[in-house]
Amino acid sequence: MATTLGKTKKICLVCGGKQPTYFRMSLGIRCDWSKVVFDDPEEAMYCQRPFTSAEIRLILRHMSDEACTLLALNPRSTRPENFVLTLLVVPPPIVRPSITISEGSRARGQDDLTSKLSDIVKVNLQVKNVLERESASIPRLGLSLSAQQAVSDLAFHVSTFMNNDLRGQRQSMQRSGLPTKSITSRLKGKEGRIRGSLMGKRVNFSARSVVSPDSQMDIDQVGIPFQVATKLTIPERVTDWNVDRLRSCIRIGPDALSGAHSVIRRGATTLLEFADKERESKMLRTGDVVERYLINDDVVLFNRQPSLHKGSMMAYRVRLMPHKTFRLNMAVTLPLNADCDGDSLQIYKHTDI
Repeated sequence: MATTLGKTKKICLVCGGKQPTYFRMSLGIRCDWSKVVFDDPEEAMYCQRPFTSAEIRLILRHMSDEACTLLALNPRSTRPENFVLTLLVVPPPIVRPSITISEGSRARGQDDLTSKLSDIVKVNLQVKNVLERESASIPRLGLSLSAQQAVSDLAFHVSTFMNNDLRGQRQSMQRSGLPTKSITSRLKGKEGRIRGSLMGKRVNFSARSVVSPDSQMDIDQVGIPFQVATKLTIPERVTDWNVDRLRSCIRIGPDALSGAHSVIRRGATTLLEFADKERESKMLRTGDVVERYLINDDVVLFNRQPSLHKGSMMAYRVRLMPHKTFRLNMAVTLPLNADCDGDSLQIYKHTDI
């Protein structure tokens, strides 16, 4: 409603001055005075000056706190003139690391953000030099064509530094001909920082593979490949009831079915790959922890994403099998909403027994 009323008002309600028509452009706002009739020729000449970001910021600075509140802005923390940039935050080097061109070479390539920041600094110096050279004529005639071009170039580089995919604006290109990767392109999308990194749930004690049908499986079993069984470990505490079985696991050793990876004793971890397995099995005492591999009839959680309900993650008994896919009885695929046309599922193993 406020936008509609603003378009119909040709006279300012506060100062009584004539109002132009504003048009949004890709890199700014255009001010059109063509439909305004001026009483004073000098006033008409003044209004033909280029409409710069500095004037936009000046207009927004004169907005009252009451007007900001109507626009859902808190005037104590957010003023409308802050939308016009006067300072640019430079990301730290860890966000834009340099790239080694080839192994053993001392030459290093720069990240796209670093290249754009370099362009911004160069063009900003050009704007400063042009404005200093033409400072005497700016108040009377406005920016010259060279100054307008320099300011336009600066706005282009700052804009493409933040977002290089704006509609109606040419893209900033690398020397290779590919578009420059901006901050926005690093954040959005499935491979971006938000969905690809911050919202990604990568956990230990889990495995992922394609599922295949197997009618010989029990409905409470899931087939686990040997390669997965010799990678996933279960920290099992030694008791009087399992000490003989865990000693057998230690004797088998690492990277073998029904073997063990390490022994944790009084907070110190011993890797069986570098230890005397027979000696370690004899030293095993109640309270020690053996990180053994998966064995038949271990219980794992089997999950297919998206997890829409409780049936999307169910417990199954392990059955170790050859080949490299999970195996599942087709009678229990409905809760998982799974089929065998390439669906990938994951298993999760508990770490406390």
